Amino acid sequence: SEAWMSSVTDEELVQLGGDANRLYQLLIEGKKANALAFNDSTLEAASKREDLFSTKQREALHTRKMEVEYLLTEEMEEAVKKENEQKERKRMEEMASRLNVKRGDYVKIQGLEGRSDLNGAVGTFLGIAHGERYTV
Repeated sequence: SEAWMSSVTDEELVQLGGDANRLYQLLIEGKKANALAFNDSTLEAASKREDLFSTKQREALHTRKMEVEYLLTEEMEEAVKKENEQKERKRMEEMASRLNVKRGDYVKIQGLEGRSDLNGAVGTFLGIAHGERYTV
């Protein structure tokens, strides 16, 4: 955690069976099974530890912090996008339910602008598509 990273000493690291270089390796490389659970604030705290890390190591930790921030932002944006897609799908399913349309029902197409030649055609309702669309 950030608090631990801000206060850990060389002696405590030795008692835990490591040292500052091993801690640095875990923070930067995250060796699979031995990887530490950390976030951008933990890396930021580590990048300020002049007593544990060299200038070059602190710069690398700061760069890693920026990478983690970027990845977290991407993950958040993807999660929000997925949530919005799920909400839209649920809304469309509710609309289909209110229209009392089920998969396999015959439907009459209406309201198309891009393919107005299909208005009035009959098709089989297959389900929900992306956006304001149904698959027929």
